[in-house]
Amino acid sequence: MKALIVILIMGFVLLAVTFAQQNPEEVTIRYFGLIPTYQVPTYLLVIVSFFAGVVLTGLAVVVDRFRLTIKVAKLKKEIKDLENDLYECRKQVLSEGSKATPPLNESNLL
Repeated sequence: MKALIVILIMGFVLLAVTFAQQNPEEVTIRYFGLIPTYQVPTYLLVIVSFFAGVVLTGLAVVVDRFRLTIKVAKLKKEIKDLENDLYECRKQVLSEGSKATPPLNESNLL
């Protein structure tokens, strides 16, 4: 498994290097005059955008996992409370059931 991960990383690095060599042209970045105009290489813009997407996706996964962990904890507590209620109801029914039905003997059968 580790060898596969190393191979994938090496492949990704190879793709990034060849992409950088093939796209050295400068790109002008501007946004409605709100930020100064920048000149950056195309490969840098693409690689930074890719890693920004990876980081934002990772954060979204962490937030979602945290939310789901809280939900699972609440559901487990609800299950425990319902099981306790069920136990109390069964205990009450059994205690009332023994009082309500008299034991069978010959006089009750006639």
